[in-house]
Amino acid sequence: MNSLLVSLSTAMIAVIICAVVLICAGAVGVALGGKISANRKTGSRKDVEKPTRKKRESAKEVKPSARPESVPKAKPEESQAEPEQGETLQAEVETAEEPPAPMEEKEELPAPTKQKEEQATEERQAEPEQGETLQTEVKTAEELPASTEEKEELPAPTEQKEQTNEEKTVTEQKPKTAATSSKLPEKKFEVVKDSEGGAFVRIRYNRSFTAKLIQSDDAVKNYYSQIKNELKKYGVKERISWRHETYRSGRKLIAKLALRGKTLCLYCATDPAVYEGTKYKVEDVSAKKTNAEVPALFRIKNDRRARYSAKIIEDLMQRHNLTAQESIYTDYCAQYPYEELQPLIERKLVKLLAIKEKSAESEVVTLPITGMLPAEVLEEVSVTEAEEILPFENVEELIGESEKVSDRTKRGIVNVDELARYFDNGERVTLEEIKHRIPSVHKKTTYIKVLARGVLDKPLEVEADDFSPAAVKMIVLTGGKVTRKK
Repeated sequence: MNSLLVSLSTAMIAVIICAVVLICAGAVGVALGGKISANRKTGSRKDVEKPTRKKRESAKEVKPSARPESVPKAKPEESQAEPEQGETLQAEVETAEEPPAPMEEKEELPAPTKQKEEQATEERQAEPEQGETLQTEVKTAEELPASTEEKEELPAPTEQKEQTNEEKTVTEQKPKTAATSSKLPEKKFEVVKDSEGGAFVRIRYNRSFTAKLIQSDDAVKNYYSQIKNELKKYGVKERISWRHETYRSGRKLIAKLALRGKTLCLYCATDPAVYEGTKYKVEDVSAKKTNAEVPALFRIKNDRRARYSAKIIEDLMQRHNLTAQESIYTDYCAQYPYEELQPLIERKLVKLLAIKEKSAESEVVTLPITGMLPAEVLEEVSVTEAEEILPFENVEELIGESEKVSDRTKRGIVNVDELARYFDNGERVTLEEIKHRIPSVHKKTTYIKVLARGVLDKPLEVEADDFSPAAVKMIVLTGGKVTRKK
């Protein structure tokens, strides 16, 4: 019986010892976990290592004012253990683990506390050295978690990706600046004046093969018609590109025609050496890469050379095993009647180049501004369309002069779309009628300027004191008339 009591007592003691050990281990684990958590949030382990008495007092001073009454109490095991350093660590852990409440209630803190927080912020920005008071460190521990939480809501990689996307969006939305301005096309028109003050437009352009043929003289068109009929007898297929007219048998290039100035050029897929020392003056142009397939060039400058071209074409077709077929002669001259430059530009058979751009095939011409107007009156025109059709600023030649003299006492403005709204087709627009019909113009206005806006869909005869260049273009392009007072 005694031995049984002794063994029960021993077991109870062992259980009590184990419980005490577990309680101590749990307290130490909680303390260490709080210490690590505080270190992670504050970014430094020095804030919680070796706490001093001043630190504990400062933490107790700050904590009651910032902590709400609803903060959960510490575990019983921790309160029963009551280690000296553990108490300090617990206070610091609670302070570090409760950032949301202080951040929400900072506005309600008394003035001294706010001053202390501002002072702590300044000290934190100045990177405080070791040995400074715990008050700064405690406040740092309270303020840092807020930024930590913000970072936790958006991980660093995602944040960087969002910044990259924003930068990309901004880059896409940015207008072309100095870095890309060099790639922008230069001015295609240059306005010049003669000795008498007349305004003209100088342009640089590049004509297509079709445009060159249209503007060629009758002799060149006859040579073209003869050679094309001769080539077509052999069943080859023609295709007109920007620079040439090519002739192929299947996929093989047999010949091509081009215009160089006023000369019609025939390129053949034959060896130029065959014609050395003959009356056929054939040039070797194989050095140029674009002529590698058709290295033999024969220039047709007169009737005799036009007759020789028939023999050269016959030899060419024999070398490629092509035989002549019966065909009807076609007058290709009639298909290309002469046209002025402006209609060809509108049909996109002539490309406008930058005025300073130099090219072997480009040409420069000086035209009167009135020569740039389309042949037909437009039914309606917008500001953008007017600028595209007449892309120059000097419009003096399009403006007539009135007998009336301007009075600059009280100035006003009116837009073209307002004129279109309050006036009918072909009406004469004067200052008196503008003041009478358009409500936006003051009744005491003595000087009116017409500006471009919206769309003009009718011809008007407009008399005003001044005009913007775009407004003049819109009025003229719709068949109207512009008159300016002296």
